[in-house]
Amino acid sequence: MTKKLKDISAYAFFIISAFVMWLVCENIVPFYSDDVFYMSFTGKGIKHFIDMNVWHYFNYNGRSFVHVMLELVLVFKEHLYAILFPIFIIISSFVAYDLTNDNREHDRAIKEKLLSSGLAMLLFLSINYMPFDTSMLWMSGGFNYVFPLFFILGIYYLSKKINGNKVYFLIPFVFLCGATTELYGMYAIGLFTLTFIFDTINHKKSIFNLVSIIISTMGYISIFFFSGTAKRVSNEVHLSLRTMIWSFFNENDPLVGRRGVAAYFLIFSFVLTTLLLKRTLSEDKKRDGIAKKLIFFGGYSLFVLFLILQICNIKIFNCCILLLYVFIICLALLIAKSNYEIIKLIICGYGSYLIMAIQNSGYRNATVPFILTSIILISVLFVSTKWKNDIFMILICIIVAVMPIKNVYSSLKVSNTYVKPLYNSYQTLKETGECEIDYDLFSKMPNAYWYKFIFQAIANKESYDKYDGYYEDYTGVSKDAVIHFRSKEYDIKEVKINNEYYSGPAVKIDNKLYISTNNKVYDAEYTYIGTGCYPYCVTIGIDDFCKANKLEYKESADTIEFYSIK
Repeated sequence: MTKKLKDISAYAFFIISAFVMWLVCENIVPFYSDDVFYMSFTGKGIKHFIDMNVWHYFNYNGRSFVHVMLELVLVFKEHLYAILFPIFIIISSFVAYDLTNDNREHDRAIKEKLLSSGLAMLLFLSINYMPFDTSMLWMSGGFNYVFPLFFILGIYYLSKKINGNKVYFLIPFVFLCGATTELYGMYAIGLFTLTFIFDTINHKKSIFNLVSIIISTMGYISIFFFSGTAKRVSNEVHLSLRTMIWSFFNENDPLVGRRGVAAYFLIFSFVLTTLLLKRTLSEDKKRDGIAKKLIFFGGYSLFVLFLILQICNIKIFNCCILLLYVFIICLALLIAKSNYEIIKLIICGYGSYLIMAIQNSGYRNATVPFILTSIILISVLFVSTKWKNDIFMILICIIVAVMPIKNVYSSLKVSNTYVKPLYNSYQTLKETGECEIDYDLFSKMPNAYWYKFIFQAIANKESYDKYDGYYEDYTGVSKDAVIHFRSKEYDIKEVKINNEYYSGPAVKIDNKLYISTNNKVYDAEYTYIGTGCYPYCVTIGIDDFCKANKLEYKESADTIEFYSIK
């Protein structure tokens, strides 16, 4: 075996190891809410599959393209996804590498592609998607936030490689690029728009690029075309900069993912700045020097400013810092006459993040593509930099390989602590129509897990009406099912309202959930968010509760009795 082949084999072993880690992890973590929901679309015939997707498009979500793809993959549960998802990452990394690196030596290019793909896989595993306490092992998340990047980059790459009129066969796929998700639709439009602008500046007129802007915009509009989608989005999204205002250290922020946005901005932008400094940007030493100084002083000064503002707890629009950072990086690359594709990916990645960040749900939706784009750029820039020694890269890879351990451990812990016990209760509920649940366990379980969602939905029977009869197909549980909650943490008493008894600790009465303890009554109204109904509990004293509801009460050894004021 030649030395070159040995070197390539070592890098191939790295990517194979990362692939195996994916397969293992994907087969040991539990399903999440959306995964099981989309599984219910298949398995009951073509008509049921079409009916469910038509209902889904008109009433809930316009992401029909990515969700149909997800539903077909979920026919094989996690097994096919465990293979496809790393392939998405590998191809995305290869495409990003080819777009941003010109005239690389062949053997070196192969090693760098393998290395960047392995790094990207490991970094994806390391992402903690905080609202769900999980990673991209969440299958619906993978198709919502990773598959579109793979698809858009692939179509964009083909559009640059195909010559002449043959490129127009890609038009239907360009439409689908815009129709992926609300976020990646903007990514696609931005990519084709920037390409058109740069080509026009360089006197390379392309009708296809102009057509692509129009067609991808039409695809994007199709996501919002019907009122059901608009209603869902209007409940989650409105023009607001709240997402970026919250302090990085605000422990009272219920949407803790916002702190994650700031953390990822710091980490990935810092690394990206460092790697851009190491990369040879231009053959012109003067221009190269100006660009590197701009990146060094401009980029790092923003990190110092960001840290000072956070330490001083000064609430400022973090997106302003982000905008300034992107502007400085792109200006430096333009001065150095660097590869325009790097600039396009930076603007589209951070730009789409910014667009969603100015919307109220941006803490969740915006973080993912921001991280994904950063990961691919970092891995590509990392391996395409002229390092003196390959050993340094291998050491970095070993360090990165350790990072996913925390996520996998967290997923397994949640699975063993919460999912398995509640899964057993769910099976009992399906078979007998009645089950008992440990409320202490139930209340501490992350909302994203499907079994908690099911029990919440069943407790709130109006959910069946909301979903036009599809809910029983979805849950597999009768509408008349009964759940008995038990609790060791509280001294639970029975609740009696107007001579009718209700068992504690959680009972639903007149669209409210009452939980009784020794001295307090917990009153929780169900609020619909997307497909879920999550109880936001407000703890109030018994006296305040009675005053608010015009009730009086008597308390005996084992019962709190409420009755209307005469």
